[in-house]
Amino acid sequence: MIDYDPYSKEAYEDPLPFYQQLRDEAPCYFIEGRNAWALSRFQDVWDAHLDTAHFTARHGTMPWHAMSETPELPAMLHQVDPPLHGKLQKAVMPYFDARAIERLTPEIERLARARVDAAYERGSFDIVHDLAWPLAAEVTCLVMGLPIEEAALMKELTETSQDREPGVAGPSEKGNAALRQIISLLVERTKERRAAGFDGEGMIDMFGRLEIDGEPIGDDFAIAMQAMMFYTGGSSQFPKGFGALAYRLHENPDQRAEVVANPELAQAAFLEALRIDNPTQMLGRQVTAPVEIHGQTLERGQGVLFLYASAGRDEREFDEPDRFDIHRRPERTISFGAGPHMCTGRGIGTFEGVLLARLILERMPEYAIDTSQLEPIRTEYMRGWQTLPATRD
Repeated sequence: MIDYDPYSKEAYEDPLPFYQQLRDEAPCYFIEGRNAWALSRFQDVWDAHLDTAHFTARHGTMPWHAMSETPELPAMLHQVDPPLHGKLQKAVMPYFDARAIERLTPEIERLARARVDAAYERGSFDIVHDLAWPLAAEVTCLVMGLPIEEAALMKELTETSQDREPGVAGPSEKGNAALRQIISLLVERTKERRAAGFDGEGMIDMFGRLEIDGEPIGDDFAIAMQAMMFYTGGSSQFPKGFGALAYRLHENPDQRAEVVANPELAQAAFLEALRIDNPTQMLGRQVTAPVEIHGQTLERGQGVLFLYASAGRDEREFDEPDRFDIHRRPERTISFGAGPHMCTGRGIGTFEGVLLARLILERMPEYAIDTSQLEPIRTEYMRGWQTLPATRD
């Protein structure tokens, strides 16, 4: 009998056995006490992403939103439905599209190379805290038009915002305090840009000038909330995904040697690491109209969780899904979501991952991870390595 709760100690420690059991026995599973359903198979998660008639993001997409009676939240990009979602996404895409990546490439390459060179000179380093997370924060500053000097504080606050207490839904009080500090900082930055007439090219200036159907985004708080999604998501997701890649290549030296010999394989390796070790365990929606899935009726007002980390290991979609294989070329991926809410930063995130992997393997092709000192992240929402200590050989 299945007894799955994302907040249970057992799920925190290792959710993969639960995901396997859910896919096999209860692909649409009702979580007792949470008034929410969990979808664990690839096709179901994919289809639900496309079904905006029955599932809404307006009540939030975080797991704790789906597992509580959350009212409609501020109209941030990831918390709105089409057609408003499409209009907001169109406004932000110039910060993430191919032209933006091309424009930022020289500076990102400089920052990444400096991080790798410094790690090489030290000889020992942490892949998450010395390489991936600082670079992600610096790139996020570049994308948003924030001073690069703010990257260190961005890393500190986004890391703290993910603090959890076992059994408690959502961030801890420490985590919520960090989120409040992020919002406060962005409100202050918005006030500064408003005083300047929103005359710059940064993301806050864009939101300050933006009108949707003739209506402005709103006051300083509303603009800060729009910016917060990119502040937190841009800087905190990438380190976990890249940590998965670094660990998997260390664990599979033959495949790592292939990437060293042929750097063109770095992108396939990065995407495969995201498939097998998706750092985002789940996101959610709220049901807007009754819908039947696998013989179960999901009722209006209930939550539904999309278990990405389970869908990425679904045997119905991937051959030998528990095997890391840099030569895998899947027809579809759920690692960045699907449909209207597919991750806006997927292009620049992949660029970062490929670039950093190539630089590390160029300078330190036989880097070694100290597996005795690994510290995993244990939350309902994110998985990965909190620390990933390594040496250059």
